[in-house]
Amino acid sequence: PAVPGEVVQYEVDVRQLDTGSLYTPGLVYRYEVGGRRYEGTRIDFFSQRSFQSQSAADAVLAPYRRGALTVHFNPERPAESVLVPGVSATTWVVAALVVLLLAMIAWLPLPA
Repeated sequence: PAVPGEVVQYEVDVRQLDTGSLYTPGLVYRYEVGGRRYEGTRIDFFSQRSFQSQSAADAVLAPYRRGALTVHFNPERPAESVLVPGVSATTWVVAALVVLLLAMIAWLPLPA
């Protein structure tokens, strides 16, 4: 199920590392289920959360800067929410490559 929500806060956290800067997009949104208010922070499942460029982190937040959004929630635990449900195509491709690699390794002959 899904309900309307609103953005409460968004920001890009910057961490300085020895190798450069790390940019992590952060978003807090609010929504209501059954008359009770909740806040969430999860945008999607299995996505990269930190980037090596400010522009990449900004791009993650760009669709949510308008304020209104749709929040998908777990009907058994409404406090569990996400803005983009499901698994991305990139995640499926990575999973398929891992399975293929493992299958290839399994077919390799063992050293005598």
